[in-house]
Amino acid sequence: MRRLRISRSFRTRCLPVMLVTLIFAVTGCGEIKDINHRALPIVMGIAPGDEKEFRVALQIPLPGQQQYTVRTVSAEGETVSQAIQRVQTNVENHLDLLHLKLIIFHLDLIKDGINEELEYAIRSRQIAPKSYIAATESDIVKLLNSTKERVEQDGTTFYNFFSQTAGWTPDISNTQLWEAYRAVHSSSQDYMAAIVGIGDDEMLESRGSAVIAGGKMVDRLDSEEMLLVNIFNNKFQGAVIQVLEKASVMVIGAKVRNVVSIKSGVPKLHSKLTLTVSIEETKGEPSPGEIRHQLNEEMEGRFMMILNRMKKHEADLFHIGQHFRRILTPDEMKKWRSEYYPQLEASIEVETLIRNTGDLIDQ
Repeated sequence: MRRLRISRSFRTRCLPVMLVTLIFAVTGCGEIKDINHRALPIVMGIAPGDEKEFRVALQIPLPGQQQYTVRTVSAEGETVSQAIQRVQTNVENHLDLLHLKLIIFHLDLIKDGINEELEYAIRSRQIAPKSYIAATESDIVKLLNSTKERVEQDGTTFYNFFSQTAGWTPDISNTQLWEAYRAVHSSSQDYMAAIVGIGDDEMLESRGSAVIAGGKMVDRLDSEEMLLVNIFNNKFQGAVIQVLEKASVMVIGAKVRNVVSIKSGVPKLHSKLTLTVSIEETKGEPSPGEIRHQLNEEMEGRFMMILNRMKKHEADLFHIGQHFRRILTPDEMKKWRSEYYPQLEASIEVETLIRNTGDLIDQ
């Protein structure tokens, strides 16, 4: 039989590779933590502490024989990372924050600014960038404890509240962590955080949205204002009821077309909003034409009111600056909020298409 001979050069090249592979295989296995020894928090609350700078609370499901139970653990620290580390010392398993679905900031914290907290969340690589963020005026520990029963029944409850494929509606903001972090470094994109509180049915209750510019809360929007902002930011999905003076209509579709220009150094915006609606209820006998006119007028007025408020705060909530990037240079875009945005001249045209009218006659 012929012997298979391995050349000396082949052994010289391959031996180091084999040794390195073996080292990684041996050392890697020693750092792997068994899934049974991990705690997988689904919600984290961050608020000012009583004695330290921050209080962090985590809602952690604990597996059981029939169903899992939920435990809320909290601790204080001079930084968010220190508070999390102190929570870790009180938990018998390793905290795995990559499974977080929601981060809730207390409004007192947002009013002072949360840019540093967002930087930590992204740069630490411990928290999934797709986690949703929200705000609350409630005590974070009480808020998490109030939702314990619902979460024990369905561990995806918090995710479903904000997910566009589940219980989310277009009059609620659903900002993800990466979007908030992007706004920190953007000259033309600010964001919102849904304000939630303890609900009567022991679940979250929507209480509007906090407008965050420069990392701080500068204004607050109600659900009707939120609808218009979501439409302009291409976040409309599903349907939502709008109550008018003479009718209630369901908005089932929305499209926006924006035209921008700069004349004599003044930025100009003209937007056309096309709404597709169905008439749900009427008061008296209004014609479809009257309903269209009222909805158009209300949407146009609402848009201009919100825009004027945002311009005072230099908060580009409609992301209008994004449309001027093809016109302004990168250096000019850095001055968007401070110089161009405050003098923006905007107009809007709303067109309503009624998909069904029942027994009503279009006039």
